[in-house]
Amino acid sequence: MTSQTRTISHSAARLSFIDALNEVYMHKKGFGVYAFLTPMAVMRLYEQFLVLKISEKEFIRTRIKLL
Repeated sequence: MTSQTRTISHSAARLSFIDALNEVYMHKKGFGVYAFLTPMAVMRLYEQFLVLKISEKEFIRTRIKLL
């Protein structure tokens, strides 16, 4: 896998995570994730998600309860 392919794959995974997070915020709170969190906070959540190695759904569900 080339460096460019890995970058595209990583970017797609990050966008998928942000889309899933945004969808939950829209459903639970009525506004998108960026109405509540800064872009840096969203990136920190994504980095935490990568470290924990659990499903997006499980990670987001536990994080929304904490917010």
